[in-house]
Amino acid sequence: MELYDKIQNIYNINKENEIIKVIAETKSEYQNLTTKRTCVIYSSLIAILLLQKHISVRIINTKDLGMSFEHQFCLVPDQNKYYLIDLTFEQFNTKGTFPNLLTNGYMLINNTDFNNYLSIVTANERKDIYNLDDVFYHSIPYEIRKNK
Repeated sequence: MELYDKIQNIYNINKENEIIKVIAETKSEYQNLTTKRTCVIYSSLIAILLLQKHISVRIINTKDLGMSFEHQFCLVPDQNKYYLIDLTFEQFNTKGTFPNLLTNGYMLINNTDFNNYLSIVTANERKDIYNLDDVFYHSIPYEIRKNK
């Protein structure tokens, strides 16, 4: 897996530092844009800027995971871990949950936290357990992805 990770990051980019820069740039340029119901805008902006820096990123839409509520956020793989980026998370009023995500706009995430995050953004609609690798690489079975 280490060789595969090196191939994916041939420029040897510190992904977390670049994520921080992209978030700061986005927040500065769009400081007057609300965080309510703007997840499509923010996730698109973040994805474009990260791709320009040669960082692998995927916009995840909860509808693609078979949920009726639509919310978008970004996932960035970095070796055997993932960063979740969501500049609109504060709209879900979860002051005590995921403080790094609320403060910084991103967090390092594992499968357990990811499923908790999905429960929050879909108002507990999530019924399936998701693996970050499956979500990032679109390996979710059709039965789960289709609208329920």
